[in-house]
Amino acid sequence: MSNSKNTIIGSLIGLTAGFAAGVLLAPKSGKETRQDITDTVNNGVKSLEESAANTLEEARKLLNRQSAKVEELETEMKDRS
Repeated sequence: MSNSKNTIIGSLIGLTAGFAAGVLLAPKSGKETRQDITDTVNNGVKSLEESAANTLEEARKLLNRQSAKVEELETEMKDRS
């Protein structure tokens, strides 16, 4: 899960840096700048949603693996009894 956390943090840093550079280095009208801000925010939200979905899927897989291990250990303990 730390890989997903790093992905989210990296995405946020890249998004922020790209946004700041774009706004500061590309002089545009107010309307164009507002649209750029809207697009950037929407892209950031989409990226975060995808990262969260991936993290959730990884957590579910881990939970399933751990549940299977617990069941396996329970069976083993019952067999020893």
